[in-house]
Amino acid sequence: MRTILIADDNKEWLSILSAAIRQEPSLQLVTAASTGREAIQYIQQHQPEIIVLDIIMPEFDGIFIVNFIKEKMTDYRPIIYMLSGIGTDSIIKSLNELNVDFFNIKPVDVRTVMTNLKRLSGQPDPQSISATATPIDKTTPVLAPSLEKQALSLLRNLDAPLHHLSSKYIVDALILCMENNNFLQMLTKSLYPRIAEKNDTTAAAVERNIRYTIQKMQKSNSPFFQNLFADCDIEKISNGQFLSTLVYHLKN
Repeated sequence: MRTILIADDNKEWLSILSAAIRQEPSLQLVTAASTGREAIQYIQQHQPEIIVLDIIMPEFDGIFIVNFIKEKMTDYRPIIYMLSGIGTDSIIKSLNELNVDFFNIKPVDVRTVMTNLKRLSGQPDPQSISATATPIDKTTPVLAPSLEKQALSLLRNLDAPLHHLSSKYIVDALILCMENNNFLQMLTKSLYPRIAEKNDTTAAAVERNIRYTIQKMQKSNSPFFQNLFADCDIEKISNGQFLSTLVYHLKN
């Protein structure tokens, strides 16, 4: 019997997968975590043989957790099974570099995940042999989400106030800058006015709201924020520096 930990901030999915695992005699569910911080605590406490991780989670993301295991728990080598709604080239590259064992793009059926977990536990399901996860490979075909979804996922991981209009302005800014990098050199003259026109507001209001969100993220200072802006003076990040860093992250 293999011990397993699952971590995902989607509580409905977490409940469904937990119930399925409890019905499988070859697997023992150690616990389920809904934040990255909880996941790290439980991993250190239980050291499960298999870890199923979502990439985007509050506090610590899945990639941060895998890095933590490799750097802080050097004698521990679990099987890592990653799930994510994002399948960009940069994500696949990161997972390759981390030697993650398996990866599925969401949405994925719970039966598919269970088939793969059974195979990992040494109990293959002959009825579902085709519904397997793909070992990480640079040739793995993925469907990249829209720029808007990528931008929202990134802001969520940075603890941005997604309910606030300012986050929408940042998403608009990132989409425009991804499509035309010249906007990063013309924030006041071109970028802010374009966003203002789209949202029926003023360029000054756009600039002020983007600044507000940056300050909120600075105050939260999540591990992902610290990592993304590790080479910056976090207290002095300008709007332009912030947007440039996020655009570079989305492109790479």
